[in-house]
Amino acid sequence: MQASTSGNFPVEPGGNHYYAARQTDANAVQAANGAETEKFLFYRGLADIPVPLQVRVVDDGGVTWSATASTRAPQHLVLFENRGGRLGYRRVDAPFRTQTIPRPELTASFDSLRAELTRLLTDEGLFPREAAAMVETWRDSWFEEGTRLFYVMPQDAVDAVLPMSIWPEPAHRVRVFVGRIEVVTPEVQLDVERAFAANDLGTLAKYARFLEPIAARIMPNASSGLNPARLKAVQAALAAAHKVPSCR
Repeated sequence: MQASTSGNFPVEPGGNHYYAARQTDANAVQAANGAETEKFLFYRGLADIPVPLQVRVVDDGGVTWSATASTRAPQHLVLFENRGGRLGYRRVDAPFRTQTIPRPELTASFDSLRAELTRLLTDEGLFPREAAAMVETWRDSWFEEGTRLFYVMPQDAVDAVLPMSIWPEPAHRVRVFVGRIEVVTPEVQLDVERAFAANDLGTLAKYARFLEPIAARIMPNASSGLNPARLKAVQAALAAAHKVPSCR
């Protein structure tokens, strides 16, 4: 591969949220055959690895997180909630191994959230334009309806799970991996249960990527007639209507 400062990057009709990752000061990289130039390189795959923390919902809708015994605790966490289009978040910066984060007030804006996450990533070692570009790639999938906990994995944990070698060896290397844990709150369970009862596919589509684990929580006590066969039928209907968001 060869490096350059610019390139004629490939594009798709309709755009792609990953294109935001090109808005950095990094060099463009050209394949050895010269057929393609790109400014970001992604490796996508599946893994079955232990996450560095466990999370449970507390009565007020906040969460209690605990670091697993086998790894260093994350240094930065953000509890985020989007309820009916209203946003809230709380950032925590502390080397605790367990802590309760109260539910955020829904008084924030997307601009303030984006600025906070950009600062967090910059604190972890990314350049400002890199951090802003990374947050922008999350815009259409990380801030949808629901509650989730974002955390930065300790770099030694990243190196242990996904080793990387570079030659020539750089003088300095920063790897920033952000984890995301979906939190199923009582409000989410009630919303999904009511949507099943009313056959409200629009509401169910908002939770489609996580519909199966949410349904598993409410199925034993559901008054909506929810059962495994009904869940499969709804998932098929959402897929046929192209209402299922793609996983990112």
